[in-house]
Amino acid sequence: MDQLDSLEDWIAIRDNPFLEDKSQRAKLQFSVSWDDAEKKVVIHCRRVLRAPNSENGFSRSASFTLNEISAIHNQLSLVHASLGPYLPALPEEPHGLWSLILSSSSSTVDYDKLCEDIHRYLSAAHEICGEHLLTDTLFEVHSLDEYFEKISELRRRSYDEAVKRADEKLRKVLSLRCGSINMLDMSEVYKLEDDAIFQWNVALAELYNYLIQPFLDVRAPALEKLMEAKKGLEEMHWGRESQEMYSSILSEWQTIYVHALDSIQDLYTEYYSQTVTLISDAKDRMLSDKNKFGQKSFEVVAKERFIRVSEDLCGERLQLLQNVKKNYENQCDKIKQEIASLDDCPGMTEKELAALERKAYENQVKVYDSHLDILLEEENLVRLKMNIVKQEIAELADEVTFYDAVENPEDLNEFEDELVANAKKSTDPRLKRFERKIVMICRKKAAIRNKKKSLIEEKSLKLQKKRNEGERIRHHHNIQLVTVYETVSVDY
Repeated sequence: MDQLDSLEDWIAIRDNPFLEDKSQRAKLQFSVSWDDAEKKVVIHCRRVLRAPNSENGFSRSASFTLNEISAIHNQLSLVHASLGPYLPALPEEPHGLWSLILSSSSSTVDYDKLCEDIHRYLSAAHEICGEHLLTDTLFEVHSLDEYFEKISELRRRSYDEAVKRADEKLRKVLSLRCGSINMLDMSEVYKLEDDAIFQWNVALAELYNYLIQPFLDVRAPALEKLMEAKKGLEEMHWGRESQEMYSSILSEWQTIYVHALDSIQDLYTEYYSQTVTLISDAKDRMLSDKNKFGQKSFEVVAKERFIRVSEDLCGERLQLLQNVKKNYENQCDKIKQEIASLDDCPGMTEKELAALERKAYENQVKVYDSHLDILLEEENLVRLKMNIVKQEIAELADEVTFYDAVENPEDLNEFEDELVANAKKSTDPRLKRFERKIVMICRKKAAIRNKKKSLIEEKSLKLQKKRNEGERIRHHHNIQLVTVYETVSVDY
């Protein structure tokens, strides 16, 4: 079922398609003459260049009957009614049999004056209508791009404008901070800011969903074509031509698939970079408010919001770091594929191979660093939640519990037993769960650090081995040179 807001089969017309910026308008020169043989007005139009590196000159010529000039004027007047009074009085042209009878009769029309009047009219039409509308109508050089626009461009512009409006609204809300004199005033600003941030997030998400969708549409069929090509290459009974065909299909769709993946990853990274910046700025503003108005009043009014913003920031940072890591992993996969395909490139030099290996090593180090950043952010999020629970426990511990007076001293023992039991249960199970998560994260961080350390050591050993081999070869070469020199000296 088609969406209600679908723009399929619609034609998008530009805003003010006939409006032309006068500051960008080129100067047109007209020359008008009368062709007595054809009984037509000859109009020549030429664009005057303002600078040597400006747009190419435009030159057109055409001949018109007086009736055609009148019709052109009527068409232009439909768009610009103010052009109406400028058309000079045109003599009536005879039609049909009368044109044959009156063609040989002497005319009393001053065609030189008529051409001057038409010239002045064209200058006025250029001033009122603009270059494009006038020349398109006169010489029928119609360019639909001047008046219509692509639906895709219209959609993109609408999403961009929605983000711009949301950004402008957020700026207006933030300007209210200057007039706040205490945290009560700030509480109202926080509500407006939350609403503005929500609308900004919605607008940005819609924009990037629109930008990502074409690559998502390409990714699925590209993967299907890749599977078909790989399956075809695995069939041993196919002939050489079929194998070459499947190899070509595999290479083509592999390029398309990788490009789609890279584009999707880049757009995700762009999106989360912006959301992280937005929420980070919101948190920084709250920290500034805390210093300005004092910790106590801040905690009373904005404590819950600060916790929520901090959790949102950790979540968005995790998304960003995960996409950065995926990007590095994709780069590693591409480099490994290049190295694996060296058998098909016998001309590949050792220097080029070393460059690829160095790029693979650098990207793998970045993958480990990104993974460590992700684990660190996960640890920060767990510790944040743990602190929240600890604050809840502390607040409950500060509450005073009143007991009824007892007459029997033996009843005091029951209260003492209850207090001991509560003390044993003081360790909240949520804290234990968070502690276990932190221990697991620390173990993962240690494992990643060990992998990174092993990779660096392996690379260092490989480079050292290469340097030692070079020194050995140079030393052996020097010994040979000395031996040859001594042999020549003896013979001499």
